[in-house]
Amino acid sequence: MHTLEIPRKKGKSDFIEFPSNWDEMTEKQFLKIMELVVMFENGEIDYNDFRLQSTMILIGIMKTEGARSKADQEEIECNLVILSEYTDYIIVLEKNKKGQMEAKLKFDSLKQFIPEINGFVGPQQLLANLNWNQLVYASAQYKTYIQTKDAKALDRFVASLYLPKDSKFEVLTVDDRAKELSGIPFHHKYYVFLFFRNCLNHIQNSRVNMNGEMVDLSILFKDDKKKSKADGLGLVGLQMGVAESNVFGDMEKVGEQNIFDIYAYMYKNKHAFIEMEKERKRQDKS
Repeated sequence: MHTLEIPRKKGKSDFIEFPSNWDEMTEKQFLKIMELVVMFENGEIDYNDFRLQSTMILIGIMKTEGARSKADQEEIECNLVILSEYTDYIIVLEKNKKGQMEAKLKFDSLKQFIPEINGFVGPQQLLANLNWNQLVYASAQYKTYIQTKDAKALDRFVASLYLPKDSKFEVLTVDDRAKELSGIPFHHKYYVFLFFRNCLNHIQNSRVNMNGEMVDLSILFKDDKKKSKADGLGLVGLQMGVAESNVFGDMEKVGEQNIFDIYAYMYKNKHAFIEMEKERKRQDKS
């Protein structure tokens, strides 16, 4: 947290704390910031306006129409400009391929800011409560939305992740739930989209805590020149491969398993294969 000191009369000061990163935001602050992010990405506000408005949200300053002297107003605006530098972790300036500076959203948080929507319970951190069927369906709708920007695909995507409390995922219930969730603000849906993306990126590229052990699941997603045609089926192909082992049962049983149970099984096999290949190469050299 950043701490802002505001001098008062008689030598006293007030201290205001405000977030220094995404994870320190409250849910209320975060949703207001996400609303500004959508406005920025839609071209409704520019970069400087975004910085000023986000600073006001995080510090807790509200716009008022009350009478202020010109000097007071200028001082406030000047202080906001200075303080806005502390929000540069939200929208960052980066050089694009043409060497030009470009403002882009920088959001890699894994914090679940919207655990419930309209009474429906959402995914936990790193999607820990999803089963394999749910991941397959959500991933398909996620990719469809990226490719088409179809609002209905986004609604189905959100509906696949937010379920009635203590219920299991069922494909047949998604469309009805999607209609019910279609009216929620777009910036809420956009956050769910970004949260899902961040969780998948972390699972595929970082070490994950599984039963107290840090496991590098990235070995499951690295390119393999010896991939079979079945691998082109993606997550469904992986499900077929696990089902063939009969460890969890048939395709239906595998689909009902928690995603990390499946990942743990695949990691164990992949790790054993890598170690076997290392041993074979050592023997070939000797």
